[in-house]
Amino acid sequence: MSVKAKTVRTVADLTPRTRRICLGFADRVAEFAIDAPNDDTRRIVYEAANRIRKAYGFSEVEKAAYVLGRVKIGASTTTDLVRETGFDQGELGRILNDLQDAGEVVLRKQSLSGNGRPAMLYFPAEDHV
Repeated sequence: MSVKAKTVRTVADLTPRTRRICLGFADRVAEFAIDAPNDDTRRIVYEAANRIRKAYGFSEVEKAAYVLGRVKIGASTTTDLVRETGFDQGELGRILNDLQDAGEVVLRKQSLSGNGRPAMLYFPAEDHV
């Protein structure tokens, strides 16, 4: 059974059937990891399965809560958040912009050495009132 490829912006745009098919595919990918030839390959395959689950299993509200949770425990750069959440940089940027607009996170420039471009860091809003 195959689902015709279609660009989907949010989980809300998916039909329940398409969402079920995509989550089932993620489960099959995870099962495939069992036969991986080594731990590194197994980890990579599991990460792929988890990214699919996050993309098709989280609502937009759940994605925002997940990102905010990572910010609250110390993931402050976009690189940190991509690594921690598995969301791609574009989607993460959209989520962070929404969190900023809602007053949940603040963006600060911080230069540790004084040279070069300052780092852009995200913090929970309650930490920087």
